[in-house]
Amino acid sequence: MSGTEKDKLVEIMNLFTLKNDDAQSEGAAQLVKYVKSQSRELTGERFSRFMQEVHRHLFRLVNSSKLSEKIGAITAVDQLLGLDLNESGGKNVIKYANYLRSGLSTSETSVMVMAARALGRLARRKDTLTAECVEFEIKRSLEWLQGTRLEARRHAAALVMAELAANAPTLFFVHVDEFFQLVWVPLRDNKCHIREAAALALRAVLVLIGQREPRLRERWYDQVYEEAVKGVGRNNQTETVHGSLLAIGELLGAADGNSCMARDRRFTHACTNVFRYKDHRDRLIRRTVTELLPRLARCSPSTFVNTHLNECVTHLLYVLRKYKDPERSSAYLALGEIAVLVRNSIHPYLELILAVIRQGLSPHRKAGVCEEALSCLSMLSEAVGTQLMPHMTDFLDLLFKMPLMPALTASLTELGQRLPELMPEIQQRLLDRLSMVLVNHPYYPPGAPRNVAHLAPSNTSASMSSSSLGSSNSSLSTSTSSSALLSSSSSSNRKQLTLSSSPSTRRHNDSSSASQLEASEVKAQAICVALRTLASFDFSTQGLSEFVRESVMCYLDHELRMVREEAVHTCIKLIVPMGEKQAPSKGHLARVVGSVLDKLLAAGIADPDPHLRLTVLTSLDHRFDLHLSQSANLRALFLALNDETFEIREAVLNLLGRLVLHNPAYVLPGLRHRLLQLLSELKYSGAVVVSASKEESTRLLGHLIRAGPRVAQPYVQPILETLLPGVSDTSARVSTCALAAVSELAQV
Repeated sequence: MSGTEKDKLVEIMNLFTLKNDDAQSEGAAQLVKYVKSQSRELTGERFSRFMQEVHRHLFRLVNSSKLSEKIGAITAVDQLLGLDLNESGGKNVIKYANYLRSGLSTSETSVMVMAARALGRLARRKDTLTAECVEFEIKRSLEWLQGTRLEARRHAAALVMAELAANAPTLFFVHVDEFFQLVWVPLRDNKCHIREAAALALRAVLVLIGQREPRLRERWYDQVYEEAVKGVGRNNQTETVHGSLLAIGELLGAADGNSCMARDRRFTHACTNVFRYKDHRDRLIRRTVTELLPRLARCSPSTFVNTHLNECVTHLLYVLRKYKDPERSSAYLALGEIAVLVRNSIHPYLELILAVIRQGLSPHRKAGVCEEALSCLSMLSEAVGTQLMPHMTDFLDLLFKMPLMPALTASLTELGQRLPELMPEIQQRLLDRLSMVLVNHPYYPPGAPRNVAHLAPSNTSASMSSSSLGSSNSSLSTSTSSSALLSSSSSSNRKQLTLSSSPSTRRHNDSSSASQLEASEVKAQAICVALRTLASFDFSTQGLSEFVRESVMCYLDHELRMVREEAVHTCIKLIVPMGEKQAPSKGHLARVVGSVLDKLLAAGIADPDPHLRLTVLTSLDHRFDLHLSQSANLRALFLALNDETFEIREAVLNLLGRLVLHNPAYVLPGLRHRLLQLLSELKYSGAVVVSASKEESTRLLGHLIRAGPRVAQPYVQPILETLLPGVSDTSARVSTCALAAVSELAQV
């Protein structure tokens, strides 16, 4: 390896030593991209040496004593498993499996969960070495359940079996009988997280056997139920009861297990066993019983309504009044799910249920707004429909006092769909909230008079008022935050010169900078949530193109990438009216779309983040073709053909090929020039061109031939002469691309 390659690899691997999850995810993405590029550029022997260096770093990280480095190594391995490297992919399976085994041998739950998930991904590979690894892991996990109790091993065994049953069902099926005999060991362990991991394994295996012949299924279902009933008998230990309740829950959740449990005597027996523990002294068992109630209702709705509904709803209302989270959260969800299942049978309890939901949504609640209460209200609207209308005025007032969050958006969407009469009011009030966050004034429909003059936001002046955030804990004053940011930037040098000698002043400055940074992050998060809500909510009856130009387009220049990315998605989604197959090409709306599209193209060409540039260019679908085929926009797209990122050049070339039909006089000469340029690169560069460049040029040539057959037709002979040497290239990737280009040429 050259010094530059080593330095680049070390720089990427250092990201895995950080404790920041985002930094490690970015490191994994960079590592995968770097390995891909090296596999194209390096010869077989040099690439093998490069991968040895990668594995050396991974071995060091996975065996490190630091938790963050172990997590980083597992994250890297998980991403590398998705690569298809013909040169060394099969040989690396054993190494990756060994790294994951090291992760499973730790006592850290987070590392074990990640390692087991990565092992499941490895199990999906289709080769002999993978099958051998999977078989070894299944047998080892079963052995760990039989031996002396070691907490870490028992937990790892349960996690591994859950993943392998889901991702390698054919290999796991051979061991199903042994699994059902041994799964009760972790299901009745004295550690809750081990019991829950075993329940996940049982769920995966029940899904697996659900695809087998009925005779075997019935035998295994009966075996599981009979063993679970033994565990919920009287005078059993708490761990045994909890594990058995989990098993009953998984049996109720399985599609065929549900029908098995629906037999009258068995269903009544199961309900009796579950309800026996609804007032148990242990909070975990009470919560498990609460979570089982909707599954019982789903198993046999008519029987449940006739014999158990009153007892069930009364108990859940009691839990919501007496207990605290997380029991209350589980009770809200259970109540909503039961309401959906029993429909109008829930009506006698409607007032009582709405009262407890109102408590959960109260802005004065010490623990904050309960998101599960939102879900319960949404499910209740599905169950009783218009019977909720008399109560919805008060509930909408409560909902719009809440801070913006995905749960609120989802709840408002469902309420609008199930109660269409509410949709206009929801849309208007939500647009006001979003406008307050984005531009600090209410939403004005196009053409409406504006009582308050306002300015479009800049990166530093766009903020939200305290009412737009809806929470006193996280609200920001617009004037305070903006003035603080401006004053800090203008007076920082003066403070440093006059007060730097004072330790107390330095501490004050540090705390002030930290608070300003925190305020800026809160503001950015609020903007992202607002943009995401604007893009996802149904505003189909509102014309928002003008609003996008005035209130959203400015965020395409924001300093934070996450804000710019959300702004891109929102602009793409909203500038074309919902249901329209083409963007307007005449009138005022066409000018609005054109101005937003100009800004998007500028972002697609000049944004410093390549991922964002690619996102913009791949989002410009056929709806925008009439605008993109204008000469000014085409000039911008041809500029993007010179982007440093190959994926972007590839996307632009495909986009230009689509635009040939709309403006051939402008597009065809540009494509012809690009064709001659690619032919020159492939024909005259010779050995100077590395394998990666040959592959990229050949692939682009194939795209160009497919996109513009009229361009390629006069040059069939020189194109063929240029491509034929590539067919016999030593690099498999280059030869594959050359063959694909020849096949495209054959259709010209």
